[in-house]
Amino acid sequence: MHQVQKRRPVNAPATGHPMRPRMLLAFLLPCMLPAALAGEPDLATALWSAEPGRGVCGGYPARSVASPEAPPGEQATVATAATLSRLGLSTTLRGNVVVRQGGRELRAPALTLDEEAQTARAEGIAELRDAALHLRGKNLELAMQNDSASLDQAEFVLLQSQMRGTADRVEKQGAGLRLTNTSLTGCPPGHDGWMIRADRIEIDQDETFATARDAQVRVGGLPVFRAPYLRFPVTERRVSGFLFPELSHGGVSGIELGLPYYLNLAPNYDATVVPRLMTRRGTGVDGEFRHKALGSDTELRTAWLGKDEQYNGVLSRRDWLRAGNEGVTSFDPADRWLTRLDHQGQFGAFRTLVNYAKASDRDYLADFGYGAGPDLEFASQVTLPSRAEARYRRGGWDARVWAQSFQPLTERPAPWRRVPEANLVYRGQLAGPLEWSLASVWSWFDRDDAALAEPSLVGRRMHVEPGARLRLARPFGFLNLGAAYRYTEWHLDHARGDATPHRALARASIDGGLFFERALAEGWLQTLEPRVAYFRQQHAEQGDLPRFDTATLTFGYDQLFRADRFAGLDRIGDTHHISAAVVSRMLQAERGTERLVARVGAIAWLDDRRVTLRGKPGPNETRPAAFAGDMTGHIGPFRITGTAAWDTDGRRLDEAGLIAMNRSESGRIVSFGYRRRAAIDVDQTDIGIYAPVTHRLSIFGRWNHDWQNGQMVEGFAGFGWRGCCVEVKLLWRRLIDAPRHPSFGNATGPLQATGGPDATPEDRVMLQVSLSGLAGFGRRIESHLERGVRGYRRTP
Repeated sequence: MHQVQKRRPVNAPATGHPMRPRMLLAFLLPCMLPAALAGEPDLATALWSAEPGRGVCGGYPARSVASPEAPPGEQATVATAATLSRLGLSTTLRGNVVVRQGGRELRAPALTLDEEAQTARAEGIAELRDAALHLRGKNLELAMQNDSASLDQAEFVLLQSQMRGTADRVEKQGAGLRLTNTSLTGCPPGHDGWMIRADRIEIDQDETFATARDAQVRVGGLPVFRAPYLRFPVTERRVSGFLFPELSHGGVSGIELGLPYYLNLAPNYDATVVPRLMTRRGTGVDGEFRHKALGSDTELRTAWLGKDEQYNGVLSRRDWLRAGNEGVTSFDPADRWLTRLDHQGQFGAFRTLVNYAKASDRDYLADFGYGAGPDLEFASQVTLPSRAEARYRRGGWDARVWAQSFQPLTERPAPWRRVPEANLVYRGQLAGPLEWSLASVWSWFDRDDAALAEPSLVGRRMHVEPGARLRLARPFGFLNLGAAYRYTEWHLDHARGDATPHRALARASIDGGLFFERALAEGWLQTLEPRVAYFRQQHAEQGDLPRFDTATLTFGYDQLFRADRFAGLDRIGDTHHISAAVVSRMLQAERGTERLVARVGAIAWLDDRRVTLRGKPGPNETRPAAFAGDMTGHIGPFRITGTAAWDTDGRRLDEAGLIAMNRSESGRIVSFGYRRRAAIDVDQTDIGIYAPVTHRLSIFGRWNHDWQNGQMVEGFAGFGWRGCCVEVKLLWRRLIDAPRHPSFGNATGPLQATGGPDATPEDRVMLQVSLSGLAGFGRRIESHLERGVRGYRRTP
């Protein structure tokens, strides 16, 4: 028997006594996790770190013994022990045995190597660890030939997924781990907010998901879900398979359960399919396909619900009952669906865009808008727009071909479709600051006239606009002189009058301004920028022209320096006016950061405007003058955006808007909004708040009030509790819901968002639960907060 001195490193065995530690550690390479030493803190507590940067509650840092610089088979193995003894082909190390190879380590009170059987056995509590996994347990046995190991009464920590747990037995075979009679959680030590208990859990370190047999999910110590088979993620890598179920509850839909299945089809595209059950509506399926390529992103979303028990294709069951149909006619459930395609592409100077959406019925967004996409989540939409566009821009050329259509979500006829429109613009230099341009537009319009009493007016439109502009710019100011000739003609079908009308007119403008600035105290800089402009656009009779795509622009500051008061080319408004304005900016001189911008101006019309949209002159055609202004910047702790427009003729505030938002370092958010539009009787305030009470508890709410009708349009209140591994949000929401059919009062759309005599409040309670590293249910509260509390963004 040979002995080594206490704690002597063993880099190579003595002659005639081969220990083969290199073979041992090569085997240990993929097998590392921790467990508890008797009399010491459990392994997870010992490894846990609350260092800054590891989240609110901390985390398990990666602690490798060393940084391996060579392949495992070529790394030096170092072993230390109090004593070493040999008996035949058996070698025993005793006394704080530590064996290291690269970033891997084995610790045990004693370790016996059997060279003939190629096995190793540890006495007492043994610990294996590397940068990814830690394991500690009793009765460690290793078999080098088939790369297997086993431990009893083990504790483990998976560093990559930040999970920990215990098992009566851990068995390792290659890269796989089998845990018997085990429990696993993603919570910090001492907190078991959620836990999976299972007869067996299998983890493959080369895969993304683990599988559990006869599994039970417990939240707060209470069992909430049980399944004979459960699959859950243990890494952030993408792989095909079932995701954790989605669970929610709504007053109309009832309990909603979805079982998502993720398809990792390729590195640049994937899909998710979600069979869905709604206890009060029926069953359906949702789907999502994503594709990413060099220069393009494409996303396709679909949803289908078969035989919705709450909708018959025209009326909801509630409105059907209101109409007194029970016992008179039968309620026939209807299939409901949505398809949405979004694409953006950029290929050098060539750009593509597709936004396509189609729903089964006009009430789909009111009932299921949360699944349609962020810009379709508003039930008050009156149309569902679709468009496709291809554009090329290079040098002075700008060419575009695009098409547009609308699906009506009200009883009103569908707007005209643009099928398609082609735009071609060229801008060039004539001499020095003199520029010229030529713009041309060819448009084709069509319309679904099935809901009309007679065929709809359709046709094509051609517009040509040559122009010139002289641009003079100096550090102290600028002067722009512009002129254009505008010619438009139509070729119409089903016209009652002239089928080929045309229009020709000229436009001229002079626009100039000066720049002044002065230095203020404490490094501030203020500018003063006066500006004066003159616009003249000829009058042309347009009362008999079609209105394919024209609408009146909202009057505001930007309208002061425009010749057109209509959007679209079916109306070009005559104007003869002078505008004057002043802009002032507050800047931090050192950084050049703009902290406040205030703009105010006035417009005076020298002649009455004769071109109208629908024959009757409106305020934009009759008033002699108007004021408009806006402001953006920081005032005290608030970020402020405000707009206003004053009608001097009616001596009233036509337009007013104010948004004030403050977000403190503690995460508190206060937002206030006010909107007034006299032309359409809008007078509303919108107040939102999100306030952390403690580092775990927060409260939030929204109050959107319609002063014109004297009632709340939408409001909600709730609270959130965020632990280290469980997050809960509870929200109560009240929404004014009007009947969705013209038989009821003044309802004109899928949702009467501004109330009215027939509007009734609808209350709903929502619950959202998230389990860190595992799953969650209740997905709508976050979208309500982001929309109702300006500036709110969910923190990870």
